[in-house]
This record gives sequence, structure tokens and C-alpha cells, in this order.
Amino acid sequence: MRIRLDRSALGALAAVVTAAAASACQGERISGLGEPVPVTVTMHRLGGGAAAPAVAGWLASVTGAQGSIDLATVDSIMVTLERIEVLPAVQEEGGEAGAGGWISLDLEPVRFNLLALPTATDAGFPLATGELPVGDYGNVRLFVSEVTLWLNTGFQLGQAFTFEPNVGYPVFVPSGDQTGIKTDQGFTIPEGGGDVVLVFHENATLSNVTGTGNGRVILAPVIRVSGGEQ
Repeated sequence: MRIRLDRSALGALAAVVTAAAASACQGERISGLGEPVPVTVTMHRLGGGAAAPAVAGWLASVTGAQGSIDLATVDSIMVTLERIEVLPAVQEEGGEAGAGGWISLDLEPVRFNLLALPTATDAGFPLATGELPVGDYGNVRLFVSEVTLWLNTGFQLGQAFTFEPNVGYPVFVPSGDQTGIKTDQGFTIPEGGGDVVLVFHENATLSNVTGTGNGRVILAPVIRVSGGEQ
């Protein structure tokens, strides 16, 4: 049985992020940006039938059985969301959060299933609500932890690694706890506020997977900004 989103927990998350985001914007005004306006960060998933975007070959230096996982065999991809950060377009990539670079939306960690996100583009699940300054942004990144993959069907990956059903496999996300999962896409916060819509690409995420000899899975969740600019 597929694990569903804990909507009560995510509802509490939205309230926490509202206060945190407002607090983050009460400091000095960031050069190149306008006044803070209401913003909601939402996420939906692309849907299993949609085409997957190209994914960089980041697995080239990883040792293990490599391949793809059929979406139909996956019950859930559980993640704990730690925080969300956005990068103003006027800042350089190397900027640190809270020091004129990345703007951090701190939140209480919340655990949910990426595959239980809605597929409707106009009904994304709210991850965060608060305020951000008006202006252009170059990137969004999400910091996650305790990622776990659950399957409903066993299968063999490559020639060496066998996945078993009903077993929670710990997932390692490359640089996930250091630089976060980046969208590498920009967006604009208009006067009056608006939504930052994130899209989880499940097929692209499962197209490059490595299974290690100690039972750990390595994959990189693919998240983009809906209508975002490269």
C-alpha cells in the first residue's frame, strides 16, 4: 500500500515556515530586490506518463550496479525536508545563506512521500508560505535527509544487486546535505507576490540509480521550477 502525505504535519510546516520566512525578510533590504511580498512554495509531480528530462551523468565515478527502476515497482520515496533556500539573481553562486547570498526559509523537519504529491499543475502541495523580496531569482535548493526507497516488487539491478519488496532501502543523495537538491532554474517574484511552483520528475529520478554492495541506493531527485528559466 502506498504511503500518503501526512497533510496534518505539512499543514503545521506551512505555519512554521510563514513565521520563519517573515523573520528572514525583516533584516536589511537586499540590493537589487524590492520589498517583501507574500509567496507560497508548492510542489507537484510530473506524472508517470510524462517524458523525463535529460539528466547529467553524475554516476560516472560511483562503484556499484547501475540502471533504472520501473516507477510501477516503487511504493514510496520518503524524504525529510529540512529547509528551502532561494538565490537572488543578483548574487553569485558562491554566496552563503543569510550573508547576502542564499535566502533560507528555515522550517521544522517534516517527512513525506514524493510519489504521493499531486500531479495537477494547478494544485501543488504547499511546502512553505511566507515573504520574499520582489525581483529575479536564479535558483532554488532543497535540503533533505533520511531518504528511503520502498518497493512493491523485487528485481535485479545490473548483474550484482537485487532489490527486495517491502524493504526500506536507505538512499544517499549526492551533495544533498551540503549544497542541497538544486533546480538550476530561475524565477521571478512579481509585485503583489505569487507562487514558486516546483515539479518533481519521478521518471528522471529513477532513470539513474546505483545499488551498492551494502544495500544502499544512490540517486538524485530531479526537481525543476515550473516554467523556470535556465
